[in-house]
Amino acid sequence: MATKIISIRLIVEYKDQLLKFCRIGISQSDASIYIIPYAPSGKYYSGTRKLMISNDKNAGYKDKFNYLGQFIGEDAPKVSIHESGQIHIYVGKDRAKALNIPKLHTLKDEHIASVTAVAFSKLLVYSKEPKLTGKDRDIIIKFGSEVESGRILIFVNGRDGMFSEKGLILTLERKTLSSPLYYCISPVGQAQLDKDSDEGEVTKSGVIVISGWNPRKMDLGHNTEYHYLIGE
Repeated sequence: MATKIISIRLIVEYKDQLLKFCRIGISQSDASIYIIPYAPSGKYYSGTRKLMISNDKNAGYKDKFNYLGQFIGEDAPKVSIHESGQIHIYVGKDRAKALNIPKLHTLKDEHIASVTAVAFSKLLVYSKEPKLTGKDRDIIIKFGSEVESGRILIFVNGRDGMFSEKGLILTLERKTLSSPLYYCISPVGQAQLDKDSDEGEVTKSGVIVISGWNPRKMDLGHNTEYHYLIGE
C-alpha cells in the first residue's frame, strides 16, 4: 500500500549544496495543496495583481511593481490551491480574497502555479540529512552550475496522468473525486532575476510563489488577476 504523503520539502541541489526552497502541504480530506516559500531573512510580502497580457505573442507575461508596501510579517503564510478551484493566501487565520479558476478535476495539463528562486546563491542552506521516505519527506531537485536561478512549474490534470512537461508527478486519490487528480512539479533553470545590468548586483533575494490566474483565459485579449507571495 502506497504511503499517504502529507508534506514534501523541495530542496535544491546546486553546486554541491542543499538549499531550502519551499514546502508543499497536501490535504488529506480532498485534493488541495498548500505552498509555503522559505524566506532567507524571515520576511514575507503578499498581494494581488492583474496580469496584463500583451498583444505581442513574443513578449511573454510581465508585471513590474514595488512589493515592499505589502509586508505582512514574519509568520510563514501559505498559498492554498483548493480542489474547488479557489486560490487563497492564508496568514494565520486570515486570508486574502479568493481568486477562482475552474475546478481542478476539469483541467487537463494546465499550469496553475509557479515557485521561483530569485538567486540560488541567496537561499538558506539545508543542513539536515534529507528524509526521502515517510509521510513528511524531502524531494531533491538538481540544477546545473550553468544556471543561477530556477523555478518550478506546477501543472494539474484531472483527466489522466499525462503532462507535456517532465517532472515529479503526485497522484491524489480522494473520496471527493471520482478519479485521481494528478499534479506535475516541473523544474526549469534560468538566469538570475533582478541583476543590475551595470553593477551586476542582486537587488533582492528570496522565493516567489504566484498562482490564481485562470489558465483558460491566458490567451491574447484577456487580463487576469493572480496572487503573489514573496518569502524574502
